[in-house]
Amino acid sequence: MILLFPCIAFAQGTSTGVSYLKLPFTARSASMGEAFVAEPSRLNSLTLNPSNIIHTTQLELLVSHTEWIQDIQSEYFAVAYPVDFGTLAFAVSSSSAGEIEIREKPGPPLATFTAHSASLQASYATTISPSLGVGISAKFLYEKLYIEEATGFAVDAGLLYFLPVEGFILGVSVANVGEMGAFVQQETELPLTTRLGATYITNVDDFALTFGSHYVSEKRGLTNKLHLGAEASYQQTFAFRLGYQSGYDVRSISGGIGVNYEWLSFDYGYVPFSHGLGTAHLFTLGFRL
Repeated sequence: MILLFPCIAFAQGTSTGVSYLKLPFTARSASMGEAFVAEPSRLNSLTLNPSNIIHTTQLELLVSHTEWIQDIQSEYFAVAYPVDFGTLAFAVSSSSAGEIEIREKPGPPLATFTAHSASLQASYATTISPSLGVGISAKFLYEKLYIEEATGFAVDAGLLYFLPVEGFILGVSVANVGEMGAFVQQETELPLTTRLGATYITNVDDFALTFGSHYVSEKRGLTNKLHLGAEASYQQTFAFRLGYQSGYDVRSISGGIGVNYEWLSFDYGYVPFSHGLGTAHLFTLGFRL
């Protein structure tokens, strides 16, 4: 009962708490190695950089479900819409780990319980010049472990810079600046994360190609990490994706596919883990209205 989601914390390789804040919640982001800290008009990378929604031109909705490892599940809902002074977005996420056994002695468990975590997020992004965009998110955080509960608040902030070279975009973000209440007397430290990276977008015949990379530094993390991702989209209808992450103990390669049809999109992400932890499957539906 000391650790919430112990297998997730091990997979991430750090000792900070509130590990669900480090999870990818959308299939596209997970399949491309979460490598896109710089990707305007993409609601599915909102958690990596709040300024990624600056070029949203219509109402967008995302609904995502994750079958994570070791019986952990996540749900995610996000909406973004443009206004006269920028773009607003709201997101709700929840994760749960079920059937945790309670024992006082060897033998059958006395009972089981489910660990829950959730967050509510409000974001705003705008352009302050043709080449510079900014974004900020405020999050309310909640965790429940057995009968104990804790709440907290955090802020994310990010920048996008459009280079004079067509197709190149730089991005930087800082996530989870805030504090979390204690479980009984045990303080929880948020996983403060800094990301710096670039994206290159180009077209070759009927294919739209997107390449992204970023460097990740986590407070109290044992190693710094490099994320790489690529996508090839055929006639803006079928997309094939690959991702790679270095610096993690039990995961590196990921992949996925996507299908777009007019106002509807479907994405699938596949993230295998080593050491017998299992495989994550992510499913995301997107709507443009």
